Amino acid sequence: MDPGLRHAGIAGFENGVLQFAHLVENPEDSERDARAWMAMATEVMASLPPDFTNIERFVFEMPQVYITTRVKFGPKVDPDDLMQLVGVNGAVVARVGAWTHKKYQPRQWKPKLKKETHGPMILAALSEEERGRIKPCAKSLRHNVLDGIGLGLFDLGRINEKGESNFFSK
Repeated sequence: MDPGLRHAGIAGFENGVLQFAHLVENPEDSERDARAWMAMATEVMASLPPDFTNIERFVFEMPQVYITTRVKFGPKVDPDDLMQLVGVNGAVVARVGAWTHKKYQPRQWKPKLKKETHGPMILAALSEEERGRIKPCAKSLRHNVLDGIGLGLFDLGRINEKGESNFFSK
């Protein structure tokens, strides 16, 4: 899962193969507290296909505040926005009930890659059949879904931290 307070990208894999990927929208569109986090967790769970209720491993992105980025480039990211994502992660983890959890910070799985570059690399690591399982969404929000897929691919060892495919080249 690529968490978001208002939108989250989720993807489900079985035996290393993408089974679904889509955007989850939070019906709570104004609060920035536990109510919004729990609403997102409820929506994530409701959006799962019926056969994905017994999740063995839950993988998610854990945000990190980069102080040097704020100093160099100004207040591009409000740290409070990132803390909202931590709340969403916690609420979803509590609801998922997976046997294991794994978190990756962005720098661990996609360091210094721009969304314009990273998204196409994620899609290139998928088979045509897998790409057909991605539910369409607004272009401006698609990066959330692609990050959700990318996190799963990275965790499975199908892509490396540079976004390069380790799966289809074998």
